[in-house]
Amino acid sequence: MIFRLARLQIKSHRLRTGFVAVAVVLTAVLYMTVISFAYCALDSVQLSKMLASGSDFHASIFDMGYSISGEALREEIQSAPEVSETFLVSSAPVHWEEPAETNNVKQGIGVVFVDMEKALPHFFMTLTAGRFPRTGEEILLCREAFPTHSIGDQVRFSIMSISAEPLERTYIVSGFYHSDADVPPPAVALYGEHVAEELELSVMMNFHSSFGIEQRLEAVTERLSQWEVPGEEQRTQINGAYVGADLGNLLQPDIVLMMLLVIGVLFFAAFLLIYNVYSIALTQDMRAFGLLKVIGMTHRQMKKLTLMQTGLIACGALPVGLLLGYFIGFRLLAPVFMSMSGEVLPYRFSPIIVLLSGGLTLFTLFFSALRPLARIKKMTPIQSVSAELESKAPKKEKRREAPASPRSLAMAGLRRSRGRMLVTSLSAVVSVLLFILVGAFTEIDTMIGGKQLGMFDVELGLWDGGRNGLIPEELTKISKFVAVEPDILDSLASSDNVEETRLLRFQQIDADITPGLAEEIRDFMTGSEYDFVRKEYQHILDTGSVKAAVLSLPDELCREIIVSQEDRLNPAYYDGEELYDGRHVFCVSTESDGLTAYLNLRLSSGDALSSDNLSKDYRVIHLELPSGLWTALGKICGRLTANSAGVEEMFFLLPESVFEREFPNAPAFTVLVNAKEGRSDALLEEVQALIEGRGVGSGDTSFEYLVGGKLTNMKALQERLGAIQLTGYSLCGIIFLIGLLNMVNSALTSTVLRRREFAMLETVGMTHAQLRRMLLYENSVGGLFGLVAFTVGSALSYALLAQIFDVKVSAISLPAAGILVLLFVVGWVTAELSFRAATKASLTERVKWEE
Repeated sequence: MIFRLARLQIKSHRLRTGFVAVAVVLTAVLYMTVISFAYCALDSVQLSKMLASGSDFHASIFDMGYSISGEALREEIQSAPEVSETFLVSSAPVHWEEPAETNNVKQGIGVVFVDMEKALPHFFMTLTAGRFPRTGEEILLCREAFPTHSIGDQVRFSIMSISAEPLERTYIVSGFYHSDADVPPPAVALYGEHVAEELELSVMMNFHSSFGIEQRLEAVTERLSQWEVPGEEQRTQINGAYVGADLGNLLQPDIVLMMLLVIGVLFFAAFLLIYNVYSIALTQDMRAFGLLKVIGMTHRQMKKLTLMQTGLIACGALPVGLLLGYFIGFRLLAPVFMSMSGEVLPYRFSPIIVLLSGGLTLFTLFFSALRPLARIKKMTPIQSVSAELESKAPKKEKRREAPASPRSLAMAGLRRSRGRMLVTSLSAVVSVLLFILVGAFTEIDTMIGGKQLGMFDVELGLWDGGRNGLIPEELTKISKFVAVEPDILDSLASSDNVEETRLLRFQQIDADITPGLAEEIRDFMTGSEYDFVRKEYQHILDTGSVKAAVLSLPDELCREIIVSQEDRLNPAYYDGEELYDGRHVFCVSTESDGLTAYLNLRLSSGDALSSDNLSKDYRVIHLELPSGLWTALGKICGRLTANSAGVEEMFFLLPESVFEREFPNAPAFTVLVNAKEGRSDALLEEVQALIEGRGVGSGDTSFEYLVGGKLTNMKALQERLGAIQLTGYSLCGIIFLIGLLNMVNSALTSTVLRRREFAMLETVGMTHAQLRRMLLYENSVGGLFGLVAFTVGSALSYALLAQIFDVKVSAISLPAAGILVLLFVVGWVTAELSFRAATKASLTERVKWEE
């Protein structure tokens, strides 16, 4: 019976059903878009960290400190109740006869030995050809590392073992794989007894839950305590990248508060429309509900009837909304949203997006539909049958007499339906405020991004294309400081498009280590667990010097060196005079986080920079910055190239006037160029044509020219701003559309309910012009509340955002102003539609019309 009544209600109120269905579709699209943004952003952070680490294992335990074999150790760990799966893994650096093949991609440490194929997905590997190795003589190769090899070929590796002598191994290729990791290992072989004897073995494990990894790992190590070897260290390792990407670290109070605020705004916007539709529907169906109560229907049955009707609408509208949300939110807007960082970030679609979106939509729908039923529960059957809701207007206001006019009649009509007026007005207020915020944040991003464009139109340098393959050891001795070719410098110097040119030069030196630095190195060596690291630093102590580079800066740019970045919006720049006296030098180092296997070498302020390559000693001014040299020169040039991964351990900065006396023939590694007025595009085209197809070096030491600067950075900034505007205004547009539907639905329904009232007003002398004006007043209330929100919101956003970000934003948001104008236009159009709906029948028919 209830099902039949629900179907009859849907059929008899097609317009109302259509409004609810559209509301469900828009709500699903809105939720799915925002949840797609949040999930993709979160997934990209997690996935990027795990891809950078090369695996998604939770932790590992090394076998060197235990008396049992690796296989037995794995079985004991697998039997722990905290552990879900385990794998035997070992890895070692390798060399092979054709190292140039690996130089087209980043490669990891070397061959990885695993005991079963199930371990490959944990290293983000996917077999693309062949099969997993079945014997110790077979091997998988990364296709990107070995593009010319085929299945069945032989490859010869020199494996660096725990002993002094490398192990020569020849394998047969059994297949190829592709890896999505940032630095994939070039080969995967099968774990065997020779691996257990010659290489350090670890048991990689995943727990049943990623929460409390430290405690779970501690419980496993306690379980293994009976097999510990006395006097040997039991080593364990937690996958820091996985822990850093865990959801638990994101549950900070400020992040949770922001998420709740966003969800609250979205729920409120969607709730307003659906609630308003059902509230109006209750007014229309009041007499029908009253009759049902008279014949014995309980409130519980009425609730079931509403739930059934709502469920039927949801069955038809929700799949449409989720499908549109997938294409609009995930496929269209999510990639744009993810591009706002300027980088290609990995992310994946998940059923969680659909489940959360569908669940929130259904909750909003049913919550909004059931709320109005609370009103009829409080009414007697006689009150509900009469179809007259009690007026909440004060008695004094009812008795008050005032001259009748379209404006006073409109105000009286609004006072009679305060709830409906409030819902409609809140829709307009939310829409205007959101457009103000998006516009303000876009403007702030423009200003902040404009500060980060750099000082020069074009920056020209060299880079290695990001390749970091396994190359012969002798080639690693070549520094990556690469000079720009002299003919390019001459061409730019004589160009008609160039206003000014500045050069950043460099010179390599062997800097003497100070007694304080030597003591710091000895202390670090004592605590280091890696033999190869200790050997490197012992060599520095034996020679008494360290590889370093001295860079020159034009004197007038030295004041643009960042010396502090505590306030990232307003970093502090060098403003002293010592650097120009010819006796001081900057030593720039990266802030140490204590997580690397290497010591951050630097000279402290007051130390002397001494070298056989220098004519005299220089007193050091030390700068420790978040990104070292990149931070120090961040304003002068946006991106340093070909100077980041050479053999230099320390970097020093000198003004050009001092540098040229020391190194008159030093090469330039970066060229900074400003264009003449109106010649920016021509300069950029000239530089790109000048370097097309050119590079420096060959083979494994090949570098290509890279163009940066304000002109290219401006394009990237404009693309990012376009992404912000598209995603932000798309969301605001959906919410605004919900608000418009609220306004139109309220106005048209009110007109239908009050048609007889309007007719009675006409019988006592109201003209059509006065009726049209009265409806215009009533339907302008959304625009008036939007105007208030626009005024107050603009003032608050201007004051607060300018204070927080320390930038002067525009006091008036043009997109919000356009939305405000549109609210008044929609109000006028709605009033005209209401007028035509109220007067399309004759006066006699309208006077006789009953609800």
